[in-house]
Amino acid sequence: MLIHNWSLFSLFFSKAWSLNYFILFHYFSVLKNNKVYDYFDTFTSVDDVKRDKNYPDIYLYTAKKLGLYPNECIIFEDILIAINTAKESNFKAIGVYDKSSYNDLDKIKVKSDKFIYDFKELFSTH
Repeated sequence: MLIHNWSLFSLFFSKAWSLNYFILFHYFSVLKNNKVYDYFDTFTSVDDVKRDKNYPDIYLYTAKKLGLYPNECIIFEDILIAINTAKESNFKAIGVYDKSSYNDLDKIKVKSDKFIYDFKELFSTH
């Protein structure tokens, strides 16, 4: 997920989601059913850029679609290679817990600008 600015406002209002179109259509219905679909301005798939997240193409392309520079964006990722790629391309990266990446958890925490186990943590008032 690529989102611009560091404000929580932009978590929902800024606007992009980058993932595989095969999965994307399922997420469209989930986003619509949860009434958040309209908060995204664009959706991008690795199919749009032809290379996987070992390369920054998907993030750069999505930022360009939004008219933003990498340093104006935040990438939410749960895999180490994607966090590394985002960071190497001047994006901010928030690591998101996923049990499938458990073996890389410590590295993800170190490499990320911030790490969360749950998106609710972004709204904590503590």
